[in-house]
Amino acid sequence: MFTLLSSLFIYSTFFWVLFIVPNEACSLRCTCSSSGNFCPGLKNPLKSDVLIASSTEWYFENGEFEYIPLDTFGYTPITKLSFRNGKLKDLPNGVFKKLKGLKELDLSGNQLTYVKRETFEGLEYLEKLNLSNNYMWTYDPDVLKYLPSLRILDVGSAELACDSGTKGLRRYTEENLITIPPHVTCQSPEELKGRPFAQVPTKEFRNHESRFPVFRISPEIRQIVFADDEMPMNCSVSINAPDMQLNWLHDNQPITTTDPGTKSVNTFLSGMNSQQPRFHETVVESKGVLTSMLVISQLKQEDTGKWQCKVRDSGEAVTQLSVDVMVLENSAVFCAKETTHSPKGNFFWPKTVAGFTHPQYALCPHGMSAGYSSSAGLPKAMRTCNHLGQWSEVDDSACAFENPISRDLSQLAKERITKDSYLEQLSRLVEITKKSAFIFNMEDINFVSQIVSNVWTFVDEDDMNFIGVMHNKIADSLLHVVSNLLSTNKKLLTGAQTNWNSCGQIIDRLQKFATLCANMADETFESIAENAVLKTLRINPVDLGRFRRSGFNGRATEGLNCALVTKQTNSDDGELDLNSNSFTSTEIECQSPAKDFRAFIEQLSTENKV
Repeated sequence: MFTLLSSLFIYSTFFWVLFIVPNEACSLRCTCSSSGNFCPGLKNPLKSDVLIASSTEWYFENGEFEYIPLDTFGYTPITKLSFRNGKLKDLPNGVFKKLKGLKELDLSGNQLTYVKRETFEGLEYLEKLNLSNNYMWTYDPDVLKYLPSLRILDVGSAELACDSGTKGLRRYTEENLITIPPHVTCQSPEELKGRPFAQVPTKEFRNHESRFPVFRISPEIRQIVFADDEMPMNCSVSINAPDMQLNWLHDNQPITTTDPGTKSVNTFLSGMNSQQPRFHETVVESKGVLTSMLVISQLKQEDTGKWQCKVRDSGEAVTQLSVDVMVLENSAVFCAKETTHSPKGNFFWPKTVAGFTHPQYALCPHGMSAGYSSSAGLPKAMRTCNHLGQWSEVDDSACAFENPISRDLSQLAKERITKDSYLEQLSRLVEITKKSAFIFNMEDINFVSQIVSNVWTFVDEDDMNFIGVMHNKIADSLLHVVSNLLSTNKKLLTGAQTNWNSCGQIIDRLQKFATLCANMADETFESIAENAVLKTLRINPVDLGRFRRSGFNGRATEGLNCALVTKQTNSDDGELDLNSNSFTSTEIECQSPAKDFRAFIEQLSTENKV
């Protein structure tokens, strides 16, 4: 009897020490209570001593660690475990096998690209598993064979395809009465997009020609390049196993690369040795896709041939893509390599043989434009090289703008101006240019010039009757556009003026429009913006001689209505100098005083291009 009581006392004391006392130590890294232990944002891999506490529910959410050590979990009575929204990339086989009582496991929102078959070994009583929002393209149904009690499985993600990579999972869950929630939907192929995964019959799952949902090589078409140049190539493949092998070959012969970089999967690089290898490789992994970037430097004629990207997975299946390359001597006519810049980004164009019928492509750096269809593949800009060795204009219509301001100005420049829309369009132009300090492309200044020209074309003398009293409103809006543009980097204004006379056209349209309005209304007006002033004035016939002008016709006897725009000054009275010496040119008919925008524009025109 004494022995029995002693044993019970020892056991109860051990239980108290193990599950009650360490609750206080737990607070150093976690918040622990009987309702659950919360350890958010842990930066280091888990340690087994963290798991000593009384609660059976643990939440290691928003963690910074990428793996869980194999010895993390002992025989502890945990029933619910969450690693939601962390950075987990790998799970060792059997990492949870000592958690015999675990019923719920949440691994959602991590960076897992695959789950090994023995990962969930020992979880005989697990009922709910959440693998959603990871980067897994395929699911091996054999992983679930260690989970005989599983009843709910969530695999929803933006990459979930209803195809041969998930067909086995769909069949297994149906046969074993495992529920996949209705919010888990197919994201591809297009004909199945949006349909609940669990409701799509397996016969509708599309079969892949390749074992990899993502497998592509760039460039895709035959390349004609020049000796001594360099040529980059990319090969991307979705990761479906930890022991995948990826290697580059030239005419079926493996090559040796320098500094292949850090890889999370095995990359197979072997073959011919060279004292100074010309093949430089960088390997990166992102969102479940492995990309090998190969650069061939100092191209030689012997590099002509078929370049292949070969992938071998754990099933020993081999898949490959290739591109043909022809290396020419430098004596051939060609378009020189260059980098072009537009509001949609920078595009690099390699040296290209003249008259090459296929266009050259450059990936859009900021994604696809609103009207581009993703079914056409990755968005690209393109151009061709004619037989004279001259590049065509860049077609970047598939590309998104780098800056929202560029996008808005481009769209407004394409809109047709009507009687019902012109005031609203002018108001939008004023609002957009208020952000001119964030304009980074001189093309944006040219967009503004196009819009102002469109307004001038619409509002001419023959169409002024219906505008009536709104002429001051239009002139005021255009002045505020000019004022806003003065907050733009002067180099951009210089470039736009030098290339397209954009600034000169904007000021010219504004002055002509204001003069026209003054003639119709037979009155003067003044508008003041933050950086600019617009003013019309009446010059009587008796004063015309003061300007020493000649060549005036009948209008000279009636006087002139003139408009001027000047940069705003900081003078105390704010008055403009309108003396006779301000008017110096018969061509511009008193529309440009000496110290106004005309001088500013002439200064821009004489400066170098951006």
